[in-house]
Amino acid sequence: MKLEIRKLGYSRAPWRLVDADRQEFGKPVEIEVPVVFDHPDIGITVLSESVSGDTQRECVRQTLDLLGRLIEQRLRERTT
Repeated sequence: MKLEIRKLGYSRAPWRLVDADRQEFGKPVEIEVPVVFDHPDIGITVLSESVSGDTQRECVRQTLDLLGRLIEQRLRERTT
């Protein structure tokens, strides 16, 4: 898996973290992460959301935040 940050043709948060080795419908596959929130009508909800940003810098920041959370999770798993 080769990860890249690319500007795709979206009007909102066009910079996306993608798997450059895979394509669907002629575009690289976007990396998605689960996002949990408390919906006011249906309660706890989990959605998949792309790692993205309005600027390339913002997408890099989101990617590094995700990497940090993964590292923290791995460290917690090792200590339990």
